[in-house]
Amino acid sequence: DWNQIKLSDYFDGFVSAWKPSLSKKNISINLEMSGMEDARINAIEMDLDSVYNNFVANSINAFLRSPELNKEINVRIINDHGYAVIDFIDNGCGLASEYKNNPEIIFNAFETSIVDSKNNKIGTGMGLFIAKGVIDKFKDSTISLLPMNKGFGIRTILKLI
Repeated sequence: DWNQIKLSDYFDGFVSAWKPSLSKKNISINLEMSGMEDARINAIEMDLDSVYNNFVANSINAFLRSPELNKEINVRIINDHGYAVIDFIDNGCGLASEYKNNPEIIFNAFETSIVDSKNNKIGTGMGLFIAKGVIDKFKDSTISLLPMNKGFGIRTILKLI
């Protein structure tokens, strides 16, 4: 069922839920919100979980391949003229090189850069495809990659009610 979800409460809980397991992996997760005090969307909470848990899982995978010692995931949310602009940014290894020239293909089904030691694809390639499908269900909303020199960034924009 679609419900009114107060985004500040949702993301406070989301970040709090992830902190203990991420800290065991020496990854910090930080939340910054601006203008979100009473911002709400109509959504199914499980849909939001499927999108944002995927972003965190992708960051964890990126950190496994990254020499970065100070591993961070930053969640920044602002209210921009009736839209929640939600940025997930990590300082991991960034977008795999095969996607640099055409990054949007990472939203295609079965697209993955996660491989084992023998270079066999081991990711399902469904996470960002599903995330895009969920975001596309929302009216006037988008999902896109942020151009990054280091690390990885992804933005969702959701229309507030």
